[in-house]
Amino acid sequence: MSVASGWIVGHDDAGRRLIESLPIFLMFGFASNFTYAWLGASLRHWLRGPDDSALRLQWFNRLMAAALLATVVWLVHSSVPQL
Repeated sequence: MSVASGWIVGHDDAGRRLIESLPIFLMFGFASNFTYAWLGASLRHWLRGPDDSALRLQWFNRLMAAALLATVVWLVHSSVPQL
């Protein structure tokens, strides 16, 4: 968003700038989506492994819950004015 608003929008040659930046946006978008899908598929196989898969899944869920809680605490802390 910052690249689009700072480098493309508001310039006389916005169309040319958009055409120049579009392949870069597409490359990063596809790379991040494919990496996310590959990691998710690998994680699914690891979580459903033959040995102690219920324990792995339980600990993974706990870790994700802790990460979510830490994110919420960080967001709330950053939105409260500093005294």
